[in-house]
Amino acid sequence: MVSFQLQRFRDYQGESMPSQDQGAKLLALIAHEIRSPLSVITNTAQLLNMNEDATPEERACYELIMRQARQIDDTANTLISISRIKLGKDPIPRDDFLLCEQLFEVIESSRHLFEKKSMRVRLETPPHATTVSGSKILFKQAMINLLNNALKFSPSNSNVHVNVSQENERVVVSVKDEGRGLDPNETRSLFSLYVQSGDNSNRSGLGMGLYLVKKIARLHGGGVSVSSEGHGKGCDFRLWLPISDSTLMA
Repeated sequence: MVSFQLQRFRDYQGESMPSQDQGAKLLALIAHEIRSPLSVITNTAQLLNMNEDATPEERACYELIMRQARQIDDTANTLISISRIKLGKDPIPRDDFLLCEQLFEVIESSRHLFEKKSMRVRLETPPHATTVSGSKILFKQAMINLLNNALKFSPSNSNVHVNVSQENERVVVSVKDEGRGLDPNETRSLFSLYVQSGDNSNRSGLGMGLYLVKKIARLHGGGVSVSSEGHGKGCDFRLWLPISDSTLMA
């Protein structure tokens, strides 16, 4: 059912795109379509894990399934949140939070995935605290998507550089990898819905990660961009958000 819906939505490409309300409703529909099989998968995995004779390898498979299921569920929740905000059903959360603190939590929660590929995440932050007004849950989801993208397209034993800087009245988070890089044609459409970069061997997932990063940034009055010097030279993703008044007055 999910693959049918994805193909249906991809059919919009090359035709007239849906209105903003229709687009928001489509995001919510995808989220619900994702959740239906996800609950079956997790319930089945939990039943299998109840087997007292399960081997260590089987236990490890269970943990992997549950970890990936939580990530998919987080994506579904993000889709629903964005949909409800765009339809005017929910306001955009406006809580002040320390950006570097949330960023550190995201990196630490993802560190084991990078270690499996012998990759290192190097974080550089400004000496002063930077506060952003918005949803820290959505911000963390955007950073998870950017880090997952770097992980997916980077070779083993490479580095991912995460840098936080302040430019006038906005904070910029740069995620720079040492991966396959992009050509100019790929950068122009990379943040569109259902667009996936890379060769066929790397084309897994729903093709919504970077699209959600763009939507989350714009909901907060910010934006996202990507630059690359070409194939084999990595990518530099830059996410920027307005700095809260409390930081500007500090």
